[in-house]
Amino acid sequence: MTPQEHDKILHDNITKSFQKAPEKLIHSINLEAKNIAASYKVDKRAEHLAQVPAFITLKDHKDHFIAKPTCRLINPCKTALGAISKSILDQINNNIRTITEFYQWKNTDNVIKWFNCIDNKDKCSFIQLDIKEFYPSITTEILSKSIDFAKGFTEISDKDIRTIQHCRKSLLFYNEEAWKKKVSQNCFDVTMGSLDGAEICELVGLFILNRLSILINKNDVGLYRDDGLLVLRNTNGRFIDKKRKEIIKCFKDIGFQIDIETNLKVANFLDITLDLNTNTYRPFKKQNNTLLYINTSSNHPKEIIKQLPLSVNDRLSNNSSNQEVFDCSKEEYEVALKRSGFKNTTLSFKKPTPPKRKNRNRNIIWFNPPFNKDVSTNVGKKFLSL
Repeated sequence: MTPQEHDKILHDNITKSFQKAPEKLIHSINLEAKNIAASYKVDKRAEHLAQVPAFITLKDHKDHFIAKPTCRLINPCKTALGAISKSILDQINNNIRTITEFYQWKNTDNVIKWFNCIDNKDKCSFIQLDIKEFYPSITTEILSKSIDFAKGFTEISDKDIRTIQHCRKSLLFYNEEAWKKKVSQNCFDVTMGSLDGAEICELVGLFILNRLSILINKNDVGLYRDDGLLVLRNTNGRFIDKKRKEIIKCFKDIGFQIDIETNLKVANFLDITLDLNTNTYRPFKKQNNTLLYINTSSNHPKEIIKQLPLSVNDRLSNNSSNQEVFDCSKEEYEVALKRSGFKNTTLSFKKPTPPKRKNRNRNIIWFNPPFNKDVSTNVGKKFLSL
């Protein structure tokens, strides 16, 4: 698209949800952040709110993309206190998951493990759902209810809540001006790219799973951020439709809208396809996604380039339920690797092995200098000899 078209889409997305903020608002947010940082004794190290301009990413995987381009509005402006909030929320979320044993998936391997535990798959069906505009739809009320829910499983201090709530005070910067959300109170927002945004979504997700467990056995439902997958056993169409309506109402009562598909025997979830008919899973990628890897001549360490085919092979093996599935999927990955300069690369199926637990001493400061092939100086040696 032309720069003018891009600027119009960016402007339209900002003005749709945001309005110009008062001039003194930035100062008041920074002042509150300073007081909170002082309570953690990090006020000498925490930076003020960085005024980084917003941008968009286009959703080119959506239907009718060319005729009607849609996008995500990304706000990279984030408070440094988000690192503290992230640590607090991580502890809260881990405690809830340990006690409730809800399926809140972190990666594809977690989903595969859940799928393998489903008995009599041929008599089951999937319900797949997607929460519309998950991040922007989280309101002050939803977050407060999620925190109240969390208090039933772990201790949360007033100081912790104040830190979490402060990190929701967000401003968007566009044309060197500050903007705030039109409908939110006190600049509340959960932004994509914030240091604790994913953890906020996980907390809200656990609150959602708690509500869903009233309708469906907690072992039959899981969430990954805004994507959900449920399995129903030995049911007919009438019962499935009843559950669909109950699930929609459940999300509506919380404050979310969802897209939902029912009575599925095959579901594309994250980067795998789960098949209840054949009791198999295989790699999945969106139709118009082109596989692209770094070139062997690119400016990366030799070890990184050397390990890439091995990493692709391991990933493909983990996402394939058996040798046959792997062999059917590997060709386009081999072609993509050859296109990137990896000659004579043949992928072969390896049975997944459980990862070895690593005991690490965390009291270590790591020095990782940026890599560049043009640097002839042994930077690591020079550093260690200081």
